[in-house]
Amino acid sequence: MKKIQSIFMLLLLLITLFACDDDNEGISSVDGTSIEKVYPEKVVTGQEIIITGNHFEDVNQVILPGNITVANFKKVGFNRITVVAPEGMTDGFVILKAGDIEIEAPNEIRAVVPEYIRVFPEEVAVDEVITVKGENLIEIQQVILPGNMAINALNFKRKSDTELQIIVPSGITGGMGSLKIITLADTELITDEIFFKEEEIVLPSLVDPITENTIILLDFEQHGDHNGDWDNSWGGNTEIVHDDEAGNTYLRMTGDATGNWLLNCNHQGNIGDGATWPWTIDNAENYVVKFDVLIPFDVDGAAFKGIQVVLGDQWNYWGGDDLLAETPKGEWVTIRIPFTQWGTTGSLDFSAGTNGLSGSAPQGLAIDNLRIDPL
Repeated sequence: MKKIQSIFMLLLLLITLFACDDDNEGISSVDGTSIEKVYPEKVVTGQEIIITGNHFEDVNQVILPGNITVANFKKVGFNRITVVAPEGMTDGFVILKAGDIEIEAPNEIRAVVPEYIRVFPEEVAVDEVITVKGENLIEIQQVILPGNMAINALNFKRKSDTELQIIVPSGITGGMGSLKIITLADTELITDEIFFKEEEIVLPSLVDPITENTIILLDFEQHGDHNGDWDNSWGGNTEIVHDDEAGNTYLRMTGDATGNWLLNCNHQGNIGDGATWPWTIDNAENYVVKFDVLIPFDVDGAAFKGIQVVLGDQWNYWGGDDLLAETPKGEWVTIRIPFTQWGTTGSLDFSAGTNGLSGSAPQGLAIDNLRIDPL
């Protein structure tokens, strides 16, 4: 019986010893100060190293692999220390010093260096993706494209330890060029050259389109039995121009006009079924008056002034003197005047009376498409 009890006690002691070993697995400790883990396991120069454990209140030094002693570290409570990896660090174990006591970390960390392998594709355009392959790229801070165009890590399409992806931004310089990859230590990796396609700049149209919601008050195209070129639109010093190449017909000033009709039409009834739009609107505050103008390069646009918009025989719509102050020359542009500029609200009727423009205009200026559109 005593023999059985002795064997039982021995087994119990062995179980207790192994249980204690399991509870302390992965922890290095001395006198209550212990290290649970150091991470990340791969570290580049300038990267933050995080040490977790317990009772760090007495720690006064961190010794990094390569026998680099660091006194300038940061404690976060009593269970976390952060330190920035300096240049020259090697592979190995982190050691904490608390007075004369040294505690070695249970896991090893490796000092690594970002490496560039290749870049593709060989030719890219704006909004396309460039991929950079390499090693230890997770802490890359920035990529600089030709023309000194910098893309920060937060704007990468993808970033991993072996791959970076960036989208080519608008404004890139065309031609052959390399990428500069900026590391956390502020060093540069230079890629092979690739070809950047010249960006095609598509300027927005300066002329608003005529849509199914447009109410045409006066243009010079045929609508039913009517077009606006009767008697040169009843304007002074005007002519009707047929531009066969552009497929457009418009009015042009043959001489200076001062306080005269520029556009004038009161034949809406002749359009008949040619009008696919209503002649009345509700809620005028939701509409805008538009017309298109062309100023040749040798014409002073500021001479287009004193413009009065006439709608349904009502002369309540003063356009003013500065409608063309910032209008480019040599191109058709749309002038827009919302009804809210005149404080006009409610219903309006354009089916009878005169619709047109009156004022002063210089020789050579062209006008077309007096219309109303929803905002």
